[in-house]
Order: sequence, then structure tokens, then C-alpha cells
Amino acid sequence: PMLNSVLNESNRLTPAAPSFLRTAVEDVELGGFHVEKGSTIHVDWSSAALKKENWTGPSTSDFAVFNPHRWLDTKPSKLAFLPFGFGPRMCAGRQLATLELQMIIAYAAQNFRLEADSTRPMEYDIKLVFGPKDGAWMAVHRR
Repeated sequence: PMLNSVLNESNRLTPAAPSFLRTAVEDVELGGFHVEKGSTIHVDWSSAALKKENWTGPSTSDFAVFNPHRWLDTKPSKLAFLPFGFGPRMCAGRQLATLELQMIIAYAAQNFRLEADSTRPMEYDIKLVFGPKDGAWMAVHRR
């Protein structure tokens, strides 16, 4: 459970794809705005994952802080955490991506101690996906 909690919390705070695009299939009102059929809607799901009101359970404090334990006793509302999208256009590779991440992290945690390079703070950049602007600088120490 803890490995999945770490992955979920990482995706909540720094998602690879923090938003997605959808096309309105009919005229609709969204948040007081009229959206015409055929319009492209930019859905920023990652903001919803940072709002306390979208979560239920005891660990609902400070959503700006990395806390993987929150996933053990707190759950997001249905549309507050969508790292792979939802519905018929959900990422087809989500199970494979999750499995690969679990295997890589488990191997790295068992065999190495990773230490962030404090002299090179990480900056983020959004292109097609969200990620480190100039890479993630770390020292890797064999256990």
C-alpha cells in the first residue's frame, strides 16, 4: 500500500499530464460560462487534487505538502484525482505505466539511496507533459 501511496501522492503534486483537452459535444454552461458545441475545453484536473473540499477522511490537512500517508485513510472525490484521465479516452497504458513505476521504484529503493542535489534546485516545465526543466540532479549511492 505504501508504494502506491507514494506514486499517487507524487502524481497528485507533480502530475505528468496535469490537464487534458475535451471538445464540447453540445452547448453547455460551465461555471457560469457559456461553452458552444465544438469548443475545446482545457480541463485542469490537477488543481482539484490540491483542494481540501475534494477529499474525505482524516488526513485532509495541508495539501501543498508531500504526504503519502494521506492515501491510507483519505480518498479524493470521483473527479479530483485523474492522473490518467477518465472515461473512454482514459490512458490505455495506465496499468503498464503504473506497473513499470512500481518496479523501478522498488528496485531503486532496495539497491540505492537517492539524494537530491541541493545545489541544483529543480525547476519544472510544461510542454506535452509536466517534468523537470533541466533534468533531476541526484547523487546515487549503492546500498
